[in-house]
Amino acid sequence: MEDDVLDRRRFLKENVQSLVKTFGFFVKEQIEDTRKYIRPPGVVDEQSFLLICNRCGDCQTACPQDIILLLGPKAGKHVGTPILNLYHNPCTLCMKCVEVCPTGALSPTPKEKVKLGVAKINPSRCFAWKGEQPCDYCKVFCPLEEKAVKIEDGKPFIIPERCNGCGECKHYCVSGKDTIQIMVQ
Repeated sequence: MEDDVLDRRRFLKENVQSLVKTFGFFVKEQIEDTRKYIRPPGVVDEQSFLLICNRCGDCQTACPQDIILLLGPKAGKHVGTPILNLYHNPCTLCMKCVEVCPTGALSPTPKEKVKLGVAKINPSRCFAWKGEQPCDYCKVFCPLEEKAVKIEDGKPFIIPERCNGCGECKHYCVSGKDTIQIMVQ
């Protein structure tokens, strides 16, 4: 009789595991692979991220820049997942969020390989573009060894292939934080 109970438990456990795998496969097929939000560094592809992230909020708590927000109920299938608020502060790529992620939804990634997004300058707001004053703060504060900003004819240009979307240029822009946007890529 005791062996029979263990067999039933094992049977139920295996069936539940099979059901979860099948459900996960079905849900994965329903999730778009395109990102809609700027995610923390080390994020896996969007489909896997939405399935792996357990929405614990540990990444938000660990962020010393206080830029990780958890999406609310109106975000649908993205509810509870972390995004970066680069309007508040830049991401310094400290990787504290990756260190505390219990599921691997944020995985260790070399800083030079992180791609959060890409900066885009709004020429109608930029002092240098409008000819109001010379300015190269976006280039000066770009933390990358190979700068993602170049200055031509006194005007800043973003080099998308180099830009990691950290938001340092946005943060230090003297024209205002709305002059540079970090776009999802």
